[in-house]
Amino acid sequence: MPKSTNTTTSQDSKARRQEDIAAQPSLSDDQLMEVILENIHTTPLGQVLERIARQGCIRKGKVFNVCRQLHNGTYDLEDRLDAVIDRVLEDLTG
Repeated sequence: MPKSTNTTTSQDSKARRQEDIAAQPSLSDDQLMEVILENIHTTPLGQVLERIARQGCIRKGKVFNVCRQLHNGTYDLEDRLDAVIDRVLEDLTG
């Protein structure tokens, strides 16, 4: 019997979590991105981004747009990296 009770309790707990999630208002893409950006400082990537932000002027709108594209999988990273590498090589050899 205890095993059945534990299974039922686990199922009840899972059902409650699903109800809690369903009860929360759905977030728009912009709201979701804001939540991600608000909490990103706790991650290693977020800490690096904070250091970069302290280095100088950052166009927040552009950064926000790139983050959104990365999240949606529409940011063309390969072409961007090629362009950056070309510029770095020009600076080093120029």
